[in-house]
Amino acid sequence: MTYEELQKEAAQQGIDIYEMPFSPRIKGLYSNNTIAINKLIPTIIEKVCVLSEELGHHHKTSGTSWTKQRSKTDSKRIEREAGPTKSLYRSNR
Repeated sequence: MTYEELQKEAAQQGIDIYEMPFSPRIKGLYSNNTIAINKLIPTIIEKVCVLSEELGHHHKTSGTSWTKQRSKTDSKRIEREAGPTKSLYRSNR
């Protein structure tokens, strides 16, 4: 899927997407039906990957609140669960 198609799909699901400058180590964030993408990402391909992963967080972890009490193991598990969604979006091109 293209970046624009992913944005449209997110909008249809009630997810707001914002592009804003972040530290280079932060590519994207998801919280409460809102995705923030680092506008300094240099390629559209990388933006597609980041948006796909953040959509994965929406689908796989909705209702899971991130708190400071979360263990590293929980955080890594949640990242792993969201990651496979990237390949679903890429394979639907």
